[in-house]
Amino acid sequence: TDADTIDIVEPPELQVNLTVVDPLCFINGLGSATVDNVVGGTGNITYNWSSGGTAQTENNLTGGNYSVTVSDANSCTVVHNFVITPAAEVNITLNDTLICQGGSADLNAVASGGAGGPYQLTWTENGTVLGNTIVSPTQNTCYQVVATDLDNCPSVSFDLCVDVNDLLNLNLSTQDI
Repeated sequence: TDADTIDIVEPPELQVNLTVVDPLCFINGLGSATVDNVVGGTGNITYNWSSGGTAQTENNLTGGNYSVTVSDANSCTVVHNFVITPAAEVNITLNDTLICQGGSADLNAVASGGAGGPYQLTWTENGTVLGNTIVSPTQNTCYQVVATDLDNCPSVSFDLCVDVNDLLNLNLSTQDI
């Protein structure tokens, strides 16, 4: 009897590279990941991200652990686990200030963290940017400050309150001895 020879050709193993981009800023900092350089496999390639996406690139990733499953038409899969590392937060240290009626205060804050300094401090009062950090409120007033780091990443807004004490009233009287 004649024997037929059947050659089974297996497609090359599915291999992928993953490029991860960590967020630049802590506030509104979103990273991304892209499956690039897919080699091997057969037919259409699909992507299933643990965050819910199905495109080759997944955007708007906050800090945390993720995975992507890459599959070919034969249901061969490769799973990549990866981490999006959040950027360091820009912090501000400040102390509330006490002044007497008619006095003034120099608004002062110390920024740290993020990508480092020099930091730019932006002071506001009720949404209006202050041109001067020496203030003379007539009543208790809170000012807001945001620090921006070397990468132009902002901090959250912090409040610095200036409490105004009333002037002392002295009633002097004389008494004969």
